Amino acid sequence: EETIFFPVEVSALEKQGQGHARLATEGTGQHLAIGSTWDIDQTEIENLNFSRLRSLTVFNRIILPLHVSNRMRVLRVLDLDNALEVRDGHFEKIGKLPSRLKFLSLRGQSGITRLPDSVRELVLLQTLDIRDTSIDKLPPFITRLRKLQYIRAGTTVAWTDDAEQGSTPPSSSRWRTLASCLPNKFLRRAGGPVVGSRSGGVVVPRGIKRLEALQMVGAVCVNTADGEAILAEIVSLPQLKKLEISGISGKHGRSSLYYSNRKTHLESLSLQFDKYNHFVHWERMYIPRSIRSLKMYGYVEQLPPYIKYLENLVELTLEMSTLFTAEVIEVLGSIRNLQTLRLRVNKDQDGELQFPNVEYLFMKLQVLEIACKSKLHLRF
Repeated sequence: EETIFFPVEVSALEKQGQGHARLATEGTGQHLAIGSTWDIDQTEIENLNFSRLRSLTVFNRIILPLHVSNRMRVLRVLDLDNALEVRDGHFEKIGKLPSRLKFLSLRGQSGITRLPDSVRELVLLQTLDIRDTSIDKLPPFITRLRKLQYIRAGTTVAWTDDAEQGSTPPSSSRWRTLASCLPNKFLRRAGGPVVGSRSGGVVVPRGIKRLEALQMVGAVCVNTADGEAILAEIVSLPQLKKLEISGISGKHGRSSLYYSNRKTHLESLSLQFDKYNHFVHWERMYIPRSIRSLKMYGYVEQLPPYIKYLENLVELTLEMSTLFTAEVIEVLGSIRNLQTLRLRVNKDQDGELQFPNVEYLFMKLQVLEIACKSKLHLRF
C-alpha cells in the first residue's frame, strides 16, 4: 500500500470533556482529523481556514460539502475509510472533489455503489481504494487518470466462511470463539474475524493499458466476455508489480499470464478460482518466475507442477478443496526460498495433515499458518 508523507501540523476536531468540540491545536494544520466524538457544528467548520490543508481523515458522519469544499484547494489526501454512513448521495451534493487529490479512500463504505462523476477530473490521483464497497464495475473514465499507480478494489470475505463470495461472515458463537483465539492482526473492522482473506473482483473497462503508471491493480474479475482481453492489457503494463485476479475457471483458454511470463515484472500475484468450475489447466496459465508472493484461493484441486521451481517465491498462501497429501507437502517444502506458508484446508470431512521428517524440506521457513473448517489432526 502507498504511504504519502508530509511534514504535517496535525489538528483534530474532538469533543473535550463535557464541553463543546474544539480544535485540539490552534488553527488548522496540514492534516485535519474529524473525530467520532465531535458534534458537527456548521458555524465552527465554516470559520476554519483550509488554505494549508493537505490531508483530511473523517471518523464521524460526513456532511458534504460541509466537510469537503472548494476551500480545500491544496488537499492531497481524502481518507473516508472510517467515516460513518457514506452514501452515493453525499458526492452528488459536493459537485467537485478537490482537483489536486492524490489519494482517495472509500474503503469499507458499503453504501457506495459507484464512483462519483467528479473522480473523472482527478487527473493527479495516484491511489484509489474502493475495497469492501458495493462498487462492482469501474467506469470508462478511469482510463483518463494517467497518474494512477494503485487501484485497490474487490470485496473481502473470510477464509473460514462457506457463504457465497462477497457475503459477510455470520455472527455466531463459532466466530466469537475464533476471535478469542486469534491475535489482533487477524481481526478486521469490516466483516469480522478472518484467517486470511480472498477477494471478489470488479469489472475493469477496456483501455486500462493506457494507465502505464499502474504498479498495483486488483482484484480484477476476468469471468466476463472480454475478461481475457482486459487481462492481456493489464499484464502488458510496464510497471505492474502486484496483480489480483478473480473469476478464474476451467473454461478459460490459454491465459495472458502464460504469454507474459518472460516480460513481466510481477512480484505479487493473487488468483481467485471460480467455485463451480474449478479444474485448472495449469499448462494454460504459467505463473511468472519473478513472483515473490503467490496467493491461490478457491476450489483448487491440483498445484501447478512447476511451483517448486519458483526460486524467487518467499510467501505462499494456498487454499485447496482436498486435503494436503504428504506428496503436496513435500512439493511445498522443496520451494527453495519459501519463508511464509499459509494453508487453508477447504474440506468438510475430518482428516490428517502430516509434515514428513525430511531434513531438506522447508529450509528457510519462518512463518506457518494453518486454517481448517473441520477437525484437522496435525502431525510434525
